[in-house]
Amino acid sequence: MVSEVPGTGTRLVAGACDGDDLQTPTALAVLERGALAVGLALQVEHELAEAGDRSPAALLDDLLEECTDDGGPGATGERSARREVVEARALAHGVDLRSPVASLVLLVPPADRERSAAALRPLVTGGGLVAVHAGHVCVVRTSGGGSGGGGGAGGAGGVGRGVDADELGDRAEAALAAAGVTGVVGCAAAEALGAGPLARAHAEAAQVARAAQVLGWRSGHVDRARLGVAGLLLGGHDPGVVDALVERQLGAVLAYDAQHGTHLAETAAAVLEEGSRSAAAARLFVHVNTVRQRLERLHQLLGAGWEAPPRSLDVHAALRLLALRRST
Repeated sequence: MVSEVPGTGTRLVAGACDGDDLQTPTALAVLERGALAVGLALQVEHELAEAGDRSPAALLDDLLEECTDDGGPGATGERSARREVVEARALAHGVDLRSPVASLVLLVPPADRERSAAALRPLVTGGGLVAVHAGHVCVVRTSGGGSGGGGGAGGAGGVGRGVDADELGDRAEAALAAAGVTGVVGCAAAEALGAGPLARAHAEAAQVARAAQVLGWRSGHVDRARLGVAGLLLGGHDPGVVDALVERQLGAVLAYDAQHGTHLAETAAAVLEEGSRSAAAARLFVHVNTVRQRLERLHQLLGAGWEAPPRSLDVHAALRLLALRRST
């Protein structure tokens, strides 16, 4: 007997009778009642699963869409109070934003979102949540999550203190594969505690996941370090993308130039584009020793290796974007 589970579109076959009696009215009645009973049972199960999913989804909506600040000195009293309420709700749900947190965004086919969410829930046992949000699957994991340490990729155990977003992404990728789902996983760790940093980490994870898709990825996990400039430029058309790239790569240099009236950013661009200190000095109309002294300061601010690939690509792209932005 074929019966449809109300509200789900699921069709099933159920029966409980002897094969020799299938053509009798009694047998057909038994089949019909059996199919109806199984259908009702599945409907209850479906509604319970939906109810369980709505609470995490609503909480995630509040965490990501309303609490985009840290409740610092500039926060209004109302916003700060709302942030505290949402963080308290998160704590009741097992998400302790007083501890380090990582965010994953999984881009999977729409038909696979619920199945993916179910496959990922073991990764956040005791310290996180999984929900469908804004057309993708989200994972939020605090350092207290998991039911044990260690474990290989794809296991449900914890990733240890101070959540390793890349390792969590590796486990999520394995969980999707085990569930037969193909998708891209974007990973990011919040740089501070609270709902605001979590929202920014989520935005970054979504950005790198979209960028990976633009680059042709169909599966795997990725983070900002792996994509570098590509992740920031291809991850969306948010006006803040360029600002974020420039600040991340050149923030310390720009702050030093502004404070001391120096030209370190200009010198860095000249060195990368001219290929030598002497050529850079000629372009800047300064002595080569001046370039050498500025490079020493740049090494202090940017760290060793900024002049060589692959880091030089990120720095140079940020410098070019800075120049283009200033020319508009």
